[in-house]
Amino acid sequence: MKVESSNPQVVGVSTTAASFVTVVVPPGSTDTPKVVLTRLIPATQEGNATITVTRDPATTAANYPVGSVNVAVPVTLKQQEPPPSITVTPSSIEFLDNDLIGATKAVKVELKITPVGGQVVLDIGGTPNPFAPGAPFTVSPSTLIFKEGNKGPQQFGVIRLTDGVFAGSITVKLNTALTTASNFLTGDINIVIPVKSAVGSIQVEYAQSVDCTNNLGKIVTVVPQVTTRGKVLPPFTYTADPPLPSGVTLNTTNGIISIQCPAQAGAPPIGSTLSTLVTVTDSSSPPISGQAPVIIKIN
Repeated sequence: MKVESSNPQVVGVSTTAASFVTVVVPPGSTDTPKVVLTRLIPATQEGNATITVTRDPATTAANYPVGSVNVAVPVTLKQQEPPPSITVTPSSIEFLDNDLIGATKAVKVELKITPVGGQVVLDIGGTPNPFAPGAPFTVSPSTLIFKEGNKGPQQFGVIRLTDGVFAGSITVKLNTALTTASNFLTGDINIVIPVKSAVGSIQVEYAQSVDCTNNLGKIVTVVPQVTTRGKVLPPFTYTADPPLPSGVTLNTTNGIISIQCPAQAGAPPIGSTLSTLVTVTDSSSPPISGQAPVIIKIN
């Protein structure tokens, strides 16, 4: 009998990945010979083939005339693993203005599938070229090697080289020339990580309501929640626009809003809403500022 693959580039017959083999059954034998099929496409691909079993012309048994054997066996090759890819953490990098020259941000890289049959090599580059003179940042190491059976994680560092504001990106690419893992040979890995520097910033928030009903005749205060990033220089100055109404004051040093509650329940300003825009400015030159829309319901 002749056992043949219709798609020998996808499924080979026998361990030698041939397109066909011949199976011989001796006269009177009750043997059940086995034929090995070999997958010839990567585990990340899908494919199909048909294995046909027919009477070989060399058959001499009288009870197996021409045309007596014609069996078709469909073969489906499913994707055994997810496509070769990587996970990169973080997905973006930001240097603050108080990150000195030499400050390093770590980037963790992990393969989503384990290398089979060899190694996976990733090259680290970027725009502008992190290895050129005058580059605002560089990377180290510039190559990550994942040995067979090891998907990481590994990490590299992005290192600040200059002061001032800059923007660019880091690229993590598959080195196809040095990658030998069979399940990455068809991979197309090209991850881009944005990199930028930023000046300091100030964020300020106020609560959205105060209780005068239970504080008749008293002064209630709203203390701002201030968050700073990077290099900011105290003291801060707070201003409000439009100006606050009578009975409401803004401390220009600490940003606290004070509201005089009435002596009687239900009297103004109970039931009203205070609306303004507060700006906070530091003492840098030029100054760094932040703004907060303030909408406070006076209950």
